[in-house]
Order: sequence, then structure tokens, then C-alpha cells
Amino acid sequence: MTKDFIKRYMITLETEGPLFIGSGKELTKKEWIYDRKKKKGIILDERKLFDYLSQKKLIDPFESFMLDSRSRAQLYDWMTEHGVYPSDTGKIKKYEVDCRGLQNVKRDVAIQLFIKDGYGYPYIPGSSLKGVLRNVILAEMIRKNPCDSSSIVKNASNPNGQNRRQFMRCESVSINQTYFNKRKLTYKKSDMANDIMSGIRISDSDPLDMSCLTICQKVDTLIDGGDNSLNIVRECIRPGTKIKMQMNVDTTCLKISPEYIQQAVNNFLKEYNDLFLSHFREKKQYKSDIIYLGGGTGYHTKTVTNSILADRKDRTQLTSQIIDSTLSRKIQRAHKHSRDKTLGVSQHTVKCTEYDGYLQQMGSCKISIDKF
Repeated sequence: MTKDFIKRYMITLETEGPLFIGSGKELTKKEWIYDRKKKKGIILDERKLFDYLSQKKLIDPFESFMLDSRSRAQLYDWMTEHGVYPSDTGKIKKYEVDCRGLQNVKRDVAIQLFIKDGYGYPYIPGSSLKGVLRNVILAEMIRKNPCDSSSIVKNASNPNGQNRRQFMRCESVSINQTYFNKRKLTYKKSDMANDIMSGIRISDSDPLDMSCLTICQKVDTLIDGGDNSLNIVRECIRPGTKIKMQMNVDTTCLKISPEYIQQAVNNFLKEYNDLFLSHFREKKQYKSDIIYLGGGTGYHTKTVTNSILADRKDRTQLTSQIIDSTLSRKIQRAHKHSRDKTLGVSQHTVKCTEYDGYLQQMGSCKISIDKF
């Protein structure tokens, strides 16, 4: 029997754009088969592959192929040459995955793999969704009770400041503790036990069907409407996938309603549209009930910078300096955020991918919360 102070809700997500939550693992171009003609990828079962190659007496040629760092050949070419593909694919594959989003890949690349459970099925971790909700709730609290941003502005404005990256991390922790560490269960405010968000628990989703997976390429869209396709490839959940997750709220920690969370989501979305997305030509702006979940969604979907600096005229310059403070010198030079002030927006790209011939915003999901 559920205790009266625990409120139970069902969260339903529906992916609008491809969704990527990485496992930290990747497959090199020699570890998967990309069939360009059929627009599909073959993910191999290592044990099945080894047994098959042993039967065909191809272990030694295969090892030579894998160890040849100078070879630019892909696995598809090697297997076709040795009579393995496509006739015997079923004997060696773990699963197949849709590759319609790889129209502009110039060469064969590694795949960043989606997170999977112990049985090999993709799922959405509850911690990933909670991180998104924590961020939008924090932004809502800042809007209603603005924080003192003077130390952030001072440090961001000082390009020669020492340990600026470390300072910004400390500021982020400080802001979270200011708004969330209210419980006073211990003498030390920074203790996690004092965080009111510990009262929200979100379950992992049920395992998703393998047919929900698709391979997508990273595409940065530009202010002028152009785009830049990069050779970064991710295994994603395809658009139109429905996902359910249970949320329990301990009302002794915090009193928060589904209506408050939906309002926070919509206010965060409006701020994201008005202060960032509106600067990009022909970029779709969702009107309501959209969150950005997972990796590759962009800086402004993960932070409360817009909420903190919303009323400042120098917001673009400060944002570019804050972003630079999190990057190494080499990456700073590559990303060129120093020009953001001239462009009128920072970051100067929207993180997208191509799916079914259309550019989609990475990680965009429709969210609804209902009583369990």
C-alpha cells in the first residue's frame, strides 16, 4: 500500500526528433556493416561472428584486416570480398538498424551506441529525465525569485581570470544549493540529504523494441538557414516513439504538482524560443509541452543561463564567455564563440539531425504527466 504522502504519476514521452542517450560505447567502422543500398546497418554478434569465421577458415584474414590501421576499407567491403555478406548476414548479426538518416556521411565512421539494459534492449534511464525536470524547475524558481548574478557576470567578463572553468562549476553548484537545498536535515547545507529534489523519483522506462532504433548524423544548423553535416553518428530512438515512466513525489520533501511542472516546461520552452531559437531562420519553434532530452541537444537546453541573464543587454557576450569557460583552448578556437556577439546569439548553431529527409531538433520530446 502506497503511503499517503507519496503521490504517483505516469509520465508519457513521445519523441518529436531522434533521441540519443549514450552508453559510452561505440563501434568503429570495422565493427559494423553499413549497407548503403538498403539504408540499414548490421550490428554484429561477436560470438556468432567468431564461430562463423572459424567454420569458414577466415579467422587469420579477419585478424589481419582488423589490425591493419592503414586500411581505409570498411567491414562491408571485406565481408563482400570474402563471400560473407549479404548471404549469411542472419548467421552473424545481433540486430539491424535503420540508416535513413545517413544521407550525407562522406565516409564510414564509428557509431556512438544508445544505452541498453542487461538484455541488450534500449531504454530511457529515469535519471536522464529527472535531470531535465530539475533544470526546468530550477529555471522556473529563478524566474520567480531571481538570483544574484554579479559574481557570474564579473568572472565571465574577465578573460584573464584564473581557474574560470572551476569557478563556473562552483557557481552552478551554489545556485542549485540556493534553490534546492532547503530541508535542513543536516547541519551542512550542501549535503545531498537536504536537496528537496530527492523527493522526486523517476523509474527507468520499460525496454524498448529494437525497431525503435535509427542511426542519425550530427547536423549543426546555422543562423542563415544553412547547415553543416558532421561525421559524428549516433544510435538514436526514432521520432514517434512513445515511452512511459513512473514518477513518485514525496510530499514531505517538496509539494509540487504536475501542473507546476508543465508550466515550468512551457516557460522554459518559451524562453528557449524567444532568447535563442528565434535567431535562426526557418527553425521550428514548438509551442508547448516539449522538453529536450539526452545528448547532442545544445547548451541552452541543459542550463539556466537564459533565466539568469534574461534581462541583461550584454547577455549574448556573457553567454559566449560562459560557454568558452567550459572549453579547452583548442576547442575554443574551433568553436569561435568570440564572434557570437556580432552574430547576436550564443551558441551560433542549433543541434539537429536528418531523419526521413527532414532536419529534426535532437532530443525534442512531447511530455505529459497524469495521475497514476
